[in-house]
Amino acid sequence: SFTAPSAWTEEQPTNQMRKAQFKVVDKEKKAGDAWFVVSKLGLQPVESNIDRWARQMGLEGGKAVEMKGNHVFWLVDFTGAYTSDQGEEMPNARMIAAMLNSGDASWFFKLIGPAETVGDYKDDFITMMKGARDRGE
Repeated sequence: SFTAPSAWTEEQPTNQMRKAQFKVVDKEKKAGDAWFVVSKLGLQPVESNIDRWARQMGLEGGKAVEMKGNHVFWLVDFTGAYTSDQGEEMPNARMIAAMLNSGDASWFFKLIGPAETVGDYKDDFITMMKGARDRGE
């Protein structure tokens, strides 16, 4: 479980892979809104997911920073031209994403959208990730 920033609006997930989905408003009303999604898979290697996220941003690779809160998680912050899994493109985009392993699952938290909008929420994203807990904790 996690507590999303109050400015984010929860939405119905648009596909079965998503456990949660939020609209992230552009604070400055200049660059456009972003979105935040949470998904869950069986345990995954960190490196392959970091590389996949980098490729989505038009990069050849990237590094994650290991961070600690209630759980250890890996954080990336990429800027580039985002291409979704469906082939949709967004120039001047930014992705702040985290991967957290808990039990027998890997959880993925991705904030994606115009670089300016996403950048406004980086501190909120990190605070949210540090506070993430297993349900029942």
